[in-house]
Amino acid sequence: MRTDVIKNVPLDVSEDDILREFNSYKILSAKRLNIRERKNGELIFTPSRTVMIKFRGQLLPRSIIYLYVNFPIFLYFPRVLICFSCLRYGHVSADCKGKLRCARCRYLPNFR
Repeated sequence: MRTDVIKNVPLDVSEDDILREFNSYKILSAKRLNIRERKNGELIFTPSRTVMIKFRGQLLPRSIIYLYVNFPIFLYFPRVLICFSCLRYGHVSADCKGKLRCARCRYLPNFR
C-alpha cells in the first residue's frame, strides 16, 4: 500500500467520485485534506483542493486523468511526531510514557 496526493482537485469532486472514476488505478481510499485556520480564537477546518489517495501496490501511475484534466501524483510525507519530553519520535508529550530527558544531551536530566 502506498499513500500519495493529487493537487488542484475541484471542490465539487467528492471522494466517492474519485473512487468510482479511478477504479482502474487500484485506489483503496481517498480523503480530502483540510486547511486549519484560527479565527476569533476557534479552529475552523475548510476543505482544500488536495486529496490524499491510498493505492494498492507500489507501482503508481505518474498522473491520473479525470474529465480530460491531467492530475499529477505527488509523494505524501506525513508530519513527523516528536515528543518534547522524552525526545523520541512517534508520539507527543501528552501521550508520553517515557522519562524526561535533557534536550541538550538527550540523557536523563542531572540536577546537581
